[in-house]
Amino acid sequence: AEEERRGRTMSSRRKRMREELSMRERMAKSTASSSAGGASAGGGGASTSGEGDHRFDVDRLRREGERLREEYSNREAEVDLARKQRMAVERATQKLQKEDRQVRLKWSRKKVVGGVHTKQSLTNIMNDFGEVDEVEMLGSKGNAALVTFSNVSSCKPCVSAYRNSETMRATYVGRRKIDDTSMGGGDD
Repeated sequence: AEEERRGRTMSSRRKRMREELSMRERMAKSTASSSAGGASAGGGGASTSGEGDHRFDVDRLRREGERLREEYSNREAEVDLARKQRMAVERATQKLQKEDRQVRLKWSRKKVVGGVHTKQSLTNIMNDFGEVDEVEMLGSKGNAALVTFSNVSSCKPCVSAYRNSETMRATYVGRRKIDDTSMGGGDD
């Protein structure tokens, strides 16, 4: 009863594997008994033994093929993992490099002429410190932006120029922010 329940719940692949295994077991038993019987009969065992050897060679080759497929899939998985890790490192490096070239700006809307800065107006202002790659407006109030310069050296004069300003404040983004505060650059 347990065997029948197990047979019903097995997938077709597993049933096929089970049938192949039982067939191999029967063949191995018949080969062993015919070899023992053939040896005592005196000569009929040679052809049966050759057929059994052939069957074992096929099984050996099948196992070797499975092993090689598994090795190949493991190798492919290792290569894929190494590629993913390399890409992750590259993305992280690019992000860090971009953050090193970024400055966060925040301003008082009351003290700005017109009350609002646009991407174009900020680009024009920041071009005094160096070439600007990108300006990204932050927040819903319209009083903050993230400016990405083409060169890292443009960040320091920008932050220094707006350090004591009442209309706008500039701060580093990323590792430069940590370096600046640890070296005592955060005092007014």
